[in-house]
Order: sequence, then structure tokens, then C-alpha cells
Amino acid sequence: MAKFALLFILIFLLGIGAAIWHHSAFAFVLYELVYFLNPSDRWWGSQLPSISYSFVASVLMLAILALRYRSLSPKSPWMAHPALRWMAVVLASYYLAHLWAEIPQAHDDFTFIFAKLVIIIFVAYKLLDSEKGLNYAIWGYVVAAPILAIWRRLRGAIPVIAWKE
Repeated sequence: MAKFALLFILIFLLGIGAAIWHHSAFAFVLYELVYFLNPSDRWWGSQLPSISYSFVASVLMLAILALRYRSLSPKSPWMAHPALRWMAVVLASYYLAHLWAEIPQAHDDFTFIFAKLVIIIFVAYKLLDSEKGLNYAIWGYVVAAPILAIWRRLRGAIPVIAWKE
């Protein structure tokens, strides 16, 4: 097994443990990591067990939220934040707009993807319940996003900027 695959599995298992025993924000950080790394698309991904790591991270986020809902609710109530209310209204309007959709299949596909996004945002809002949790998420983003950029650049997906004189 490649060292990168072993490193990913180790970090994934440590993320699960940190989410369960340390801070609920690590469930979201793990989701960020899996989102940015997307192990199935990497050269070492074929050496990993073939499970959906993003699904496992999503279920972990939902499970942590379910287990700690009572302690997280007073800190960050969903409907107290106007942006979350508007997001719920927009999602409901997309479901209502299905009645008039020109291309129902495309509308359903988008609505399903948007619903997943809304669920992730609502769960993340609960899990990132403190400044400490938000800092974990920001540092997860700061660490994982450049890794994605470097790997994409090395694969040739991002062209080199050539200065014309």
C-alpha cells in the first residue's frame, strides 16, 4: 500500500476519533479533508478500501450532531440566524418550482444537490459552535485547499500563466 494511502487512512481514523472524543468540529474538518482530497481520484486511491469516504464523513457529522444535539442547540439555534432561514425558504421554493420546471430531470438533479448543500451548511452551523470550532474548520480549509491546488497543478489541470511581453 502506498504511503499516501496509509497516511490518508491514518488521518481519516484520527479525524473520526477527534470528532467523537475531542470536539464536534472535527467531524466537519474531516468532511473538508475528504472533499478536498477526494481519495478515489488520486493515484493512490486504488489501494484504499473501496468505501465512500465522503458518505462516512457525512454520516459522522450527522451522528455527532444527533448525539450532541442538546448541548449544541442553545449555542447555535438554526432559525435564529436569518441566513439559514432564507436558505430554507430558497430550498422550499426550488421544490415548489418543480411544478413549473421546463426540464424536470435537470431541476431535480440541481435541487437534490442544493438540498445536500443546505443540509451540510445546517449541520456545520451546529457543529462549529464556538470560536475554537470555527478555527479548526478554517485551519482545515487552509491546509486542505492548497493540497488540492498543488495536486491539480501537478496533474496539468491548472495551466501555467505565461507572461506576454
